[in-house]
Amino acid sequence: MGVEISGGDTGIEGQDEILTPEALDFVATLQRTFGARRDELLAARATRQAEVERTHRLDFLPETRDVRTGDWSVAAAPEDLLDRRCEMTGPTDRKMTINALNSGARVWLADMEDASTPHWGNVVGGQVNLRDAIRRSISFTNPKGKEYSLRTDQGLATIVMRPRGWHMDDKNLLIDDAPSVGALVDFGLYFFHNAAELLERGSGPYFYLPKMESHLEARLWNDVFVHAQDALGIPQGSIRATVLIETIPHESGVFGFKCFLLHSGVDEFPHLDGEQLLEAMREIASFAGLLNVHAEDEQIIESAPQSQFPSTHYEDFLASRPRDAENLAIAHVIAGAIETGCRVHILHVSSAEALPQIQAAKADGVQITAETCPHYLTLRAEDIPDGATQFKCCPPI
Repeated sequence: MGVEISGGDTGIEGQDEILTPEALDFVATLQRTFGARRDELLAARATRQAEVERTHRLDFLPETRDVRTGDWSVAAAPEDLLDRRCEMTGPTDRKMTINALNSGARVWLADMEDASTPHWGNVVGGQVNLRDAIRRSISFTNPKGKEYSLRTDQGLATIVMRPRGWHMDDKNLLIDDAPSVGALVDFGLYFFHNAAELLERGSGPYFYLPKMESHLEARLWNDVFVHAQDALGIPQGSIRATVLIETIPHESGVFGFKCFLLHSGVDEFPHLDGEQLLEAMREIASFAGLLNVHAEDEQIIESAPQSQFPSTHYEDFLASRPRDAENLAIAHVIAGAIETGCRVHILHVSSAEALPQIQAAKADGVQITAETCPHYLTLRAEDIPDGATQFKCCPPI
């Protein structure tokens, strides 16, 4: 029983200053206090999903009606979160941390979830980098000798840290012989080391909380916040959070929906085939909603060459996700938008070859928009070393 680091030595300079006995005790207390409730809420997801599949209906709970109809508001946003017109998201590796803070964006979502493979080196290294960034002591020199440091001639982006979702465990940190909750590890280490420092510097501990599926999961985060602030003597209300809710129907006022055209990696979030895509588009078009699409064609991916054995070569990963998979999927989405009149938004476009067809569709009156990501604009496949899992994303670079 106790706390055990099973992830081993990361070799990262500064890890001992993050994984201190006091910080690990703080995380262990969070785990022991809130871990069982997290487990119960994950089990409730399956029960709720089964009920939705049985009734084909989502609705608000009667017991929360007073909250919905009440006259209330949250506290005013702190000054450094008043302007969020330009935000960027990215992983917490050292170079990206510096570039994100220097970018001119108002806010940087320091993403320890979707943008970061949660191996122990990334988890600990991200905490080291965020600690150094907050204290303005971060710098980086790449293998070619190019130096990176924080700019002093302009303001830096406000950091909003995104911990892992409730669904992820961390087997690298065992607490009482069981894997810890990844969200509590990310939050706990960051808050323990940085909350007071952020407040001293005129900012605060700000968080982006992903992939919540009920008000009880949001309440759990609030209870974690209250406990953490009391435990470290941080004034209540210092923590501010933006919440991503993934399960609200359009009748409740949400008009954007996301779909995948191949397996999403999450069994509870199945992808759509061609007929299902058209059916969804017709329904969403009926109330002028928006469909956000992760566009990669399943058949092309399935027929692409796959390594006989697990490979660490980036060129093998590229071969397994051909560019044509994205181009063809976008063509299917455009055709569906023409047929149904649905508004569509293509997520994280990586293929330059797809841009002319998007431009042509838009010129023809199709209600289509698209977005890309900084890594598709700044990185080249030829420069990505083998085995560097922090660069693994889909579609690939």
